[in-house]
Amino acid sequence: MGLAYWVVEDTVQATEYVNEALEAVDPHGQTFSCWRYCNVSDSEFIKDLGEMIEYFSGNILMTPPFISK
Repeated sequence: MGLAYWVVEDTVQATEYVNEALEAVDPHGQTFSCWRYCNVSDSEFIKDLGEMIEYFSGNILMTPPFISK
């Protein structure tokens, strides 16, 4: 949901959804990451969520992984 809100330029709501996802990370198993568009481990998912927040905050110098695939 965070990525969807970012696309429609609602960065406040986008960041809130990413923060909620951070709180709900299941430390066991795989999670689908829209940032990479694949299943990732919990540690990779947390990293992806951090990158999303950074990107939503204006660091557009990085290219989101889902774009580079």
